Amino acid sequence: MGKTWSEVFSLWHEREGAREVSRRPLLAVYLLVILVTGGLVSLMPSGDYDSRVIWAACGLIVLMLPLAWLRVHGLFRMLFHAATLVAGFMAVYIAAHTGGINSNAMVWLASDEARYVTGVTLPVDAGALIK
Repeated sequence: MGKTWSEVFSLWHEREGAREVSRRPLLAVYLLVILVTGGLVSLMPSGDYDSRVIWAACGLIVLMLPLAWLRVHGLFRMLFHAATLVAGFMAVYIAAHTGGINSNAMVWLASDEARYVTGVTLPVDAGALIK
């Protein structure tokens, strides 16, 4: 005999719940890795960026850590995407304020002077090839 839709849904929901239980430690480790990485970066000499922004982003991750253990449907995906967004923000923020995004080579490549440069590798190594 076939199962009713409610039986199929309850079996699927139980499996999803079991999978979320096993993913909780993975989410906690992911959050801790982002937190430790952000903390280490903010302890380094900051140069041109404000390390308080990185500390604030790490604070968001700290607030997410206890939520990783709650059994709320759909919370895993939300926390995972939010943590990835915070980590991406930290990377882009640091790159934008330390010249990683706006380096002279990238500015030149975006200019009209570089319109005929195609299919080459442009080493940006502060003259290490010359030495």
